[in-house]
Amino acid sequence: MIFSLFLLSIAIAFEPFPIIGFILLIVAKDGQKKALAFLCGWMASLIVVVVGVVLVTGGQPVEKSSSPSLAALIFKLLIGIFLIFWGIRAYVNRKKPPKPPSWMAKIDGVQGWAAAALGVILQPWAFVAAGVAIVFGAELKSLGEIVVLVLFVLLSSSSFLAMLIYVTFWSESAGPKLERLRLWIDSHRVQAQFVLCILIGLWLIGNSTYSLTTI
Repeated sequence: MIFSLFLLSIAIAFEPFPIIGFILLIVAKDGQKKALAFLCGWMASLIVVVVGVVLVTGGQPVEKSSSPSLAALIFKLLIGIFLIFWGIRAYVNRKKPPKPPSWMAKIDGVQGWAAAALGVILQPWAFVAAGVAIVFGAELKSLGEIVVLVLFVLLSSSSFLAMLIYVTFWSESAGPKLERLRLWIDSHRVQAQFVLCILIGLWLIGNSTYSLTTI
């Protein structure tokens, strides 16, 4: 569980599109407040998902050969297939950049609740869903397992936390540097999505296939 959640948290934290959205917010008017609201929405959505799974399972792993266990493994396998398909699709269509969302042009007018909602909407839910499938089959009675889940939420938010801290303490130089970072990420977004989707997809397919064959 630990390694799988670590991989997913890194993928969530460095998914390019949410980072681009966060940078646009943080360099906009009243950017720090908007970025903080975005981060709260982002972390809250992760916490709600993790706590919800723990409440449903009661912290006990589902029986290995049971229907819920099989369903969780098949679900994880399907997410892996979807991620590979999505990564290949993005790479094939790389010369046809998608039209920027309308909210990007109105970023200065985005207020607190809207920024928090963006933190939820821009969450890479395919990666989060894979995390749900992993937590669903884990035993969560020990303190160590709970710490792993807390670290999952923190690592998944680490890129945004780092940028917010950077802007807070080095506000004068942060804006231009983050804007250059945004432009660089945007120009390499498809390649990054391709690599993340293929790597995580292959891992999920391999891991779930192995578990299915050893039941």
